[in-house]
Order: sequence, then structure tokens, then C-alpha cells
Amino acid sequence: TPTLRFMVPAAAVIVLTLSTIYHQTSYLHEIKSKYSYLNKVIIDHHRTHNNEEEEVKVCHNIQSLLDVSQWPDIVFFEDHPDFSKPADHDPNRDENVVARATVAEFNRIRNSVLTMNLLDEGINEGSLYAAQSFAQRFLERGNNIRPLSVAVTGNSFTIGSNCGENTVQGHSGGVGPDGCAWPHRLAQRWKELVTRSFGNTTNSEIEWRMLQSNAQASNNVMHRLPSLIEEYHSNNKTLDVLLLNNGISDGTRIAWFEAVVRVVLEHFPQIVIISLVDGIPSFVNDDTQGFLGSYTMTQDHYNITRIDLAKMCRLLRDSDKESYIALRKEYPNSSLLWPQVEKLIYANGTALTEEFSGVKHHGLPVYWANYTPRVEKTQVAYYPTNHPPWTTHQYVADSVLYTLLRTLKT
Repeated sequence: TPTLRFMVPAAAVIVLTLSTIYHQTSYLHEIKSKYSYLNKVIIDHHRTHNNEEEEVKVCHNIQSLLDVSQWPDIVFFEDHPDFSKPADHDPNRDENVVARATVAEFNRIRNSVLTMNLLDEGINEGSLYAAQSFAQRFLERGNNIRPLSVAVTGNSFTIGSNCGENTVQGHSGGVGPDGCAWPHRLAQRWKELVTRSFGNTTNSEIEWRMLQSNAQASNNVMHRLPSLIEEYHSNNKTLDVLLLNNGISDGTRIAWFEAVVRVVLEHFPQIVIISLVDGIPSFVNDDTQGFLGSYTMTQDHYNITRIDLAKMCRLLRDSDKESYIALRKEYPNSSLLWPQVEKLIYANGTALTEEFSGVKHHGLPVYWANYTPRVEKTQVAYYPTNHPPWTTHQYVADSVLYTLLRTLKT
């Protein structure tokens, strides 16, 4: 756990020794009054000691939060206490009956899929200096402390294309439980788990900067960086965490990704950068003509944190570890974390023979093929593996939250 270390000069050591006798002699009382600045050294030393004790408590709390099996179940967003119900709201309409059943099935299997072992194998931790800086910001207290600042970049996946527990989720702009995409689910999870656990004992409030946009690649992020950097520097602020999720759009343009990482680190050297490798089939099968290797080489060169969802999908599919074999026996021929089949199917298992972006095909509900839990398509978007269902977004959100907590613990 990073701590605020206090270098005690030789004179202070003498005073610290004398201070134990102070209560017994008036002579030392005179010395203490005469050298008030040395008294401040004593007070600061004790305050530092108390801070260390508080940090130990914080670390213990973070350690307990790292147990993902103890995280609360997902609540269907219209049943969430913070959901703003429209005037004509019917909570028990047919689509909500289906949606609640899907949420219940997801809650039943999620702890078997997204385990701490899988997460630890998929996460590659980055700079220790950045982790310590983030932890120190988290430990700050006081009325004038600015909240943590976390920015997200990404593309149509990151904005939540095809994501919806029902057909109306996300229509209010993704605020609170209405947000379906993983960044909004992450913000909701952080609030419910971290902010609620620590309150004002730490700096647990986050100012979220949702910068993702449709088809956004690293070159688009690069073009946006000057104004973002100027905004932070002109207000004497810093960016604490940057979540990069542009891999699907980057294609072979690895140079732009490298440029983004390099420029951000030049201007915010203490920042925690977390780069996501999505679990799309081409990444899982590494069918990218060397792009994925260059991507991870850049992440390793700059010592930034990586969440490798493609690796996690491969482990679930191929690993000979007993836990993964048991999952494959229970859910044969099924993707669990991220859909791996570029098809949609009807309820009877018949595959659609054409690309389809809508919600119901000829009036019939359609689902992601070979994916558990079975999730009905509720939003308009093509490419079912690039744009997976809400369950994948929840797995991604929980993976990022776990990574942030692990970074704090480091």
C-alpha cells in the first residue's frame, strides 16, 4: 500500500524523544514553546502515523471488495430504485417479463464465468508509479479536494450499440441505471460498491468524462487530445485514469494508438492508462495479420495496464484447467463472456440467413447464436459480435472495476 512517508530530521528525532518527558517538566514546556516549529514536527509525525493506520483500513476494505463473488446481483434497470419512471410506465409489460428472466439467468451464472482467477489471468498490471499516484489521490480528504477524473474513449461498442435489457434502455442518454454500455455500468457499479463503502473517508467520487463516439479510432482520439489537455492544464487539474477501448476501430493503424499513449503520458505522467483488448472473434483467434501483437507490444513498452478480454475468452474456450472444463461441459458449444458466432438465431435455434440490424425479424424475436445466457436482441445495430448484448457489457464493466480496485490495492 502506498503511504505518505515523512522524513524526520535529526533535530526532530531529539524532540520526539524529549516530548515523552515534556509532561513531567516545566523546563521542557519552555523549550516546546520557544521552538514551536519543532512541536509541529511532532504533530505532523503523529498525523502521518494516523494516516498510515487509516490507509491500512482502506486497504483491508479494498481487499474485501476484490472478491467479485460477493458483489451484488444485477437489478433489472426498471426495477432499480434510481430509475426515473415515465408517466405511462407499465413495469409488467411482456418485454419486461423476458428481460427480468434474462437478468436472473445472468445472475445465476456470472460468478461461474467471471471469476477472480479468470480476471487475474486476463489483467496485465502497468506502472507502479501510476498505481501509487492513483492511490494517493483516492486517499485525499478535505472539502477542497477535487474528485477523481476518469476519461473513456471508444467506438460503437463502447457507446452501447445493440445493448439493452429491453427496447427502451438508454433512451434517456445513459444516466444512472438507464445506461446500458459498459462505461455507464462501470460508473453505476463504482457508485454502488466503492463510493457507498468508503463515503467521505476517501476521495471516492469520480468525475466521468465519456468521450466515446461511433466509429472512434485512436486517430480520432489523437485529434481530440490537444483541447482535452489544454482544458485540464488551464484549470490546474490532472487526469487520473484513461480507459482506452478503440481496438475494434483501429484496424491496422497501430501508430495512432502508440501516439495517443505517448502524448498522454507526456502531459499526465502519473496517469493510470487501462487499455482493453476486446473479445471479438478476430482478436480471440488472433486473426489480425500481426495487429494484435503490435497492440500488446505497445501496451507493454509503455507499461500501461491491459485487460485482455480476448485472452479470457480463449481460456474459457481452450484451457485444460478443471474449472474451465467444467464450464464447457455445463454449457457445451456456448460462448459465455463474449459472443463468438457472427449469427443471430430464432428461438428454435434456426439461424438467420441474412444480416439483420432490427429488433424482431418478421415479427419474431432473435438471439445471439451459441451464447449463454440467451439474450434477445432489443436494439437496432448490425454485427452481433462487434456489438454484443448487455451481459457482455456487464462483464466488461466488472472487469474494469476489478482492475481499478486491484490498482488501488497495488
